[in-house]
Amino acid sequence: MCERLILCEYAVADLTLANANVFYELGVRHAVRPYPTVLIFASGTRLPFDVALDRALPYSLSPAGAPTDVDGFGKRLADRLIAARDASVDSPVFQLIEGFPEIDRLKTDVFRDRVRYSARWKERLAEARSEGLDAVRQAERDLRGPA
Repeated sequence: MCERLILCEYAVADLTLANANVFYELGVRHAVRPYPTVLIFASGTRLPFDVALDRALPYSLSPAGAPTDVDGFGKRLADRLIAARDASVDSPVFQLIEGFPEIDRLKTDVFRDRVRYSARWKERLAEARSEGLDAVRQAERDLRGPA
């Protein structure tokens, strides 16, 4: 999730359920990317003070809890994402602290490479486990290699 929050061009956060994980991830996003993050919420939801001032996009729910006016909301969300291409700073951190360091592309590319490397090794170890102890020991020796 952190990789996606750091590297994705656009992020959409639904604040409707006041899920602690969503707020944590929104904080991570605001700390690492100055733009664009679009906040959405179900009408009638009471947003916490810290995000209530942000330009969040409301959507409607039926009494049964199903989204209504899906097409209309989809258009408004698409318009907001298109407008976000202008790259106006929407992170409160970047708005507040002038010159706050932005993670440059080289560092995020290194992070992405490490994630891919880790995923390859997980696959390799799973394969080795299915082949037996000798294959696991060989994978361990390979992992300790100079690379």
